Amino acid sequence: MLEIQIIKIEDPGCLWARVLKGPGLQVVSPEEYENLKVRMNLFYHEVDLDVQKLKPSELKEGLVCVVFSVALKSWCRAIVESVLQGVLDTQAWCLLVDYGDRIIVREDDVRTPLEKFLLLPFRVRRFRLAAVRPMTLQVPLSEDTAELVPSASWDSSATKYLLNLLQVSTLVEAVLCETQDDCSSIELYLTINNTKICVNHELVAKKFACFVSDADGSRSTDRAPVSLAWDIYSSPHQLLEMKGCCPLRAPPPDTPTRKQRTDHTHTEAEQQKAEAAEEIHTPSVGKPQVQKLRRNPGTYTIGRGWRIRAEATDLFTAQIHHSKSQYMKFTTLLQPKQIPESVEEKQSSPGQTDDNSEGSRVYNAIDSEELKEADLPQEPSLDDHLACARLMQFLNPDPLNPDQETVDAKVARCDPGHSGVLVHSAIRIEPCSNLTRAPITEQFRKFLLWRKYSGPNVAESYCWPAVARGFDTVLVSHSGDNPLSYIPPLLMILQTVSVVSSLAARTGPVAVILCPGWEKVQTVLELLEDSKATHGLHPTSVLLGVDQDEPKKFKIQKNCQLLVTTPFSLLRLLEAQCFLFLRLCHLVLDEADLLYSQAPDQISIILKHFQQLVCAEERVACPRQIIAVGGRWSAGIDGLVREHMIHPTVIITVMEEAALYGRVHQRVQLCLDCDKVSVLLSSLDFQPPKPQKTLIITNSAEETEHVYKAVVNTAVFTLKAHEDATDQFDFIIDQWRKDISQGTQVILVTTNDCLKALGIRDATCVVHYGFPSTPKLFGSRLFCMSENFRKLSDMDHSEDWTPGAQSVLLLSEQNVRHVCGVLRYLRRTGALLPPELLQFALGIQQAKEEQKTHRPLCCSLKSFGFCRDSTVCPDRHTINTSLDQTQLPDSGMIMVLPLFIKTASVYCGRIVRQKEDLYEDLATQMKLHYASERRCAVEVLKGALYAIQEENCYHRVRVLEVPEKGEQLFSSVTACLIDEGRTQEVKSHQLLQLPAQFQDLPGQAVEIILCRVQPVDGEVDWNPKVTRAVSLKIRGKLHQARVVMSLGNTIWVDPMVRMVRVPGLKTFINEYNVHTEILASGFGVSNPQHVDLLKTVLQRDQNHNMLDQQLSEHRFESALLSSQQRMEVSEDFLTSRMKDLVSAHNAMFIQNNTAVVCNGGMKSGEDAELSARSAGSDLNGFASLIHTGPSSSESESDEAVDQLRTLNNNNNNTPQAPYNSKLFSFQPTSFHPQIKWFQRGESVTVCIKLINPVMQKCEFSCDAVVYSGYVNDRHYYAKLELFGDIIAEECSWEMKCNEPVMKLMKKDKRDWTTLLKHKSAFVSYEFDRIEEACVTVNGHSFLAEVGEDGCYVSSESDSDSD
Repeated sequence: MLEIQIIKIEDPGCLWARVLKGPGLQVVSPEEYENLKVRMNLFYHEVDLDVQKLKPSELKEGLVCVVFSVALKSWCRAIVESVLQGVLDTQAWCLLVDYGDRIIVREDDVRTPLEKFLLLPFRVRRFRLAAVRPMTLQVPLSEDTAELVPSASWDSSATKYLLNLLQVSTLVEAVLCETQDDCSSIELYLTINNTKICVNHELVAKKFACFVSDADGSRSTDRAPVSLAWDIYSSPHQLLEMKGCCPLRAPPPDTPTRKQRTDHTHTEAEQQKAEAAEEIHTPSVGKPQVQKLRRNPGTYTIGRGWRIRAEATDLFTAQIHHSKSQYMKFTTLLQPKQIPESVEEKQSSPGQTDDNSEGSRVYNAIDSEELKEADLPQEPSLDDHLACARLMQFLNPDPLNPDQETVDAKVARCDPGHSGVLVHSAIRIEPCSNLTRAPITEQFRKFLLWRKYSGPNVAESYCWPAVARGFDTVLVSHSGDNPLSYIPPLLMILQTVSVVSSLAARTGPVAVILCPGWEKVQTVLELLEDSKATHGLHPTSVLLGVDQDEPKKFKIQKNCQLLVTTPFSLLRLLEAQCFLFLRLCHLVLDEADLLYSQAPDQISIILKHFQQLVCAEERVACPRQIIAVGGRWSAGIDGLVREHMIHPTVIITVMEEAALYGRVHQRVQLCLDCDKVSVLLSSLDFQPPKPQKTLIITNSAEETEHVYKAVVNTAVFTLKAHEDATDQFDFIIDQWRKDISQGTQVILVTTNDCLKALGIRDATCVVHYGFPSTPKLFGSRLFCMSENFRKLSDMDHSEDWTPGAQSVLLLSEQNVRHVCGVLRYLRRTGALLPPELLQFALGIQQAKEEQKTHRPLCCSLKSFGFCRDSTVCPDRHTINTSLDQTQLPDSGMIMVLPLFIKTASVYCGRIVRQKEDLYEDLATQMKLHYASERRCAVEVLKGALYAIQEENCYHRVRVLEVPEKGEQLFSSVTACLIDEGRTQEVKSHQLLQLPAQFQDLPGQAVEIILCRVQPVDGEVDWNPKVTRAVSLKIRGKLHQARVVMSLGNTIWVDPMVRMVRVPGLKTFINEYNVHTEILASGFGVSNPQHVDLLKTVLQRDQNHNMLDQQLSEHRFESALLSSQQRMEVSEDFLTSRMKDLVSAHNAMFIQNNTAVVCNGGMKSGEDAELSARSAGSDLNGFASLIHTGPSSSESESDEAVDQLRTLNNNNNNTPQAPYNSKLFSFQPTSFHPQIKWFQRGESVTVCIKLINPVMQKCEFSCDAVVYSGYVNDRHYYAKLELFGDIIAEECSWEMKCNEPVMKLMKKDKRDWTTLLKHKSAFVSYEFDRIEEACVTVNGHSFLAEVGEDGCYVSSESDSDSD
């Protein structure tokens, strides 16, 4: 049985209802339909929408379309029921399939639906009551009698009666009987006061309808005797007041049942007419006594055959079954099925007449026969198939719109701004939408089709035409690291444009592709070779080391026209053989943002050489082109466009990067969530010097209304737009686009979802009242100012440009989880950032690092002494005493045997002891054991030890992973050779049982790291050429090494030499030094700071462990700060910390946005400000994050990280170590803590706002107080010169709520107007002092658990954070 909701009643023969529940049905939730409504309104109300492309080609009956309902103020899905041809225009009579209403619309107002709007089934379906026919009272003029006869239409009283029943019902259910055309026949059941009533039978009982019988292929009508139901409508409110429990009239005993097949004689008919006439003309003196029908025991129903047994509902619902066809999404429950009729009750109600019993027997007999027929399998008739086909054709919109995909394609706009793509070009670029129209060669097109390439994507559709036309092109896209973004059109232009005669006689490549590393060089070259579309180009790669003679000896083949290399290799080749590049016309910078961060000097030299080359007089007619692709906009790319490109085409598909290109001025406002409106109003300029259009963006319609009410009271012209008022978009945009005068501001308050529909691109200011939760959302907001972005393609390459767009971000305590992500972006913009925010972000980053305590130590840190980007590295960068505890020697000379070469400087092997080698004894015993007894492993378990045989040796292995075997006869497992350190796949049947005596000896493999060497040119990984050469030279050979330090199972050695004995003598000589061999290869350089950096990390962590030990011994003996608890923090607590931070920021009114770093006493006035400005770094070591405007180069904070990936050549071409000391010693001597104070009577209370400081020291004197302490290895120092004198002997300090609190006793009993003699930005009065102790969520401790992206999570929750 189906639970439905009746939306609209036209009459009992036309009910519009929604299906709420049903067996086996997946009913779409109302929220999904509401979202569909919002999306449709936003799409069809888009102000820049090309409606001509959305109009149907032909308006005809049965067309599924989208129309606008004025009454609903919404766009709705509809079906055209009829077309009305008029004199002036054509109109359509449409049925709204989600509401059941019908409206008339003009032909021009009909839209074609997109496929995504047809995914949900129609919400409202049409039903009619099954097996009943309306009746009406017929009174012939020639006779004085009346008769109830079948009618073609329902009487209004029947509709009103059904409506009254629905109003008092608590549950509406239906049983599907059959489906014909566009309507489904049902038996409708209502639950009134816990009683279930069948409406079909109820209408028959009240003489509003009669049953319709299907017999012998013809229809005959069974009518009940005349009995006017005047008592139902004499008092229509009585039924509602009684909630359906009013007395019901029982049918007369001689009422023929719906299944009786009796032929009424002429006399019987006349008798009925006479009875009817008699009853009509008989006046009613009073209200007749209506017989009450008793409740049937055990069934909770009333009446006879027109009531349904409660147990029969299961019988009905069990018959409903639906096809799995893809079209059934629009015909969920409307399949024609044979539904058995209800079964008559076996026990009749007391007081029934014999005629009633006889009628019941007839009813039971007939129903039994029908049940037997229903049980028999029946083939669906041809009429059923045709009816189902017609219904599916009516309900399924797909066949009616066979060109739906082309409709969606039509809607795709050519305007790049509407797609979130910034295209600045001197000449209009027409994007290519498919491979057929793409400007690529036929061979490369076949290659892409062979690879099942689904592009071109948005970036490629704009970049390919620009490159193919020879324009200087810059592409910034998420797919900027994919060579396909530029290679296809580049190959076409190289193969179709012949080299001019002036260059034909010269040699060298025509095009050079610069890649950020050897791995990308190999990737690009493999793509070129696999495509087989480089006929005549002969692409070649060049990778040169620092060997001085190698570039001079290198030769490029004569017919090579395409060269793939790195900036360092190309520069070395240019310095040695500059004549090899006299034909160079095309220069490509692959991943240009990385190239500028790793090799800015090299790129600059190469560009200058290219400029001089192409500007020669003899090359006036020669082509010149520079192509730069990448994933981020950077200052290097900015300089490239301004200084080296002619009429460049700039294509940016990442909207937040487009804002960086456009130089949007960023402002950050710290505020409490409760004060956002006031901070918002204070950040607006109500009298701007220039005309200003401001967008205030919220996250919901409720926020929009709230902000609108606040802003409109300021007497500024203010508009609002949200999802509930999409019909006003045209008016809003008309007002927005009007010209405004000087000093005028227009403000529009809107939501995220409305931005695309409004199509605003000319805003001058965007205020983020609702925090943007994702970078994409943040970028889409900033893109509303794209018309005010700087346009480099039209500029005269001057720096005198004033930002025409600004962004104001309101950051409250509710956005704490996004702080790190915000700073990562904002520090690239040169925005002024509050130092408190930087301090908070650094704390989050440190807490994230504590989350990694059980991760392995960072490989880059171990190999080179630094990590290239610790913010995204998943491994830890601190020492874990439990994991890094070692039994290996930490100094002295040892003999090592490298057995597995990971990289050129990292090996796995064994430490060979000269006196007693336990492993050799074990290997001998294992060989003897397996020579006599070989037992294969029966069951392979993860983590267990086994043995395998390789040639004549047996090795112990530990199984790391056991995949599911499935139906395979043999399976492989991942195993680690614990005595060699290598991991490999092993067949499970090759595993041998390892006796217990061979398992006692621990694994002998250790990790050996060679110090003071790293890859050339700032590469992340070693070149395989070097690794192979080192492997061939040292693998399996005994070496002597000096250990410099050890952690866990890793030892660092320097040097490591191969010593051989002179034949015939007892003298040993050094055959080679591994360090020297790596440097001699040309692909390795010296890293002299390697050991020092490692020791710095070790020393820092030892100090941290010492502080933790003192902390636990002296202050928290109850183990409140255990190692596990420290990593768990509630988000509520962190929010409160952010709230305190914002409060402190607002209280201090810091306007210079710099952090004061003090060593010793505080300076006042101009000296303190000068000291702050000359400190060189902010409170948290983020060097030079604060600029007075947008910087012309990468922000120094980014450069500090990027320098770790950059190796610059000095004058003698000797690479230097990519180590920036600022990253490891950025902290100043001491920091000044935040201080709050209040006074009461004779005392002054001073609160030092530090959480759990250690190694504290307080010194009191008569006019000053000195405080010193450490938090997270930072030294905090404050010398307070007090406003008045104190009694030093009576002063004290203690810890309250994890913070140090000093109590100063006044010498004079008078109020202090201030705490210090000289005003300090770090000291403020605590107005809202609460005496009760603060209680945090996790007791009295600051416990941190941080997600991957710096988001704190409640300690009671296991959910991940963003």
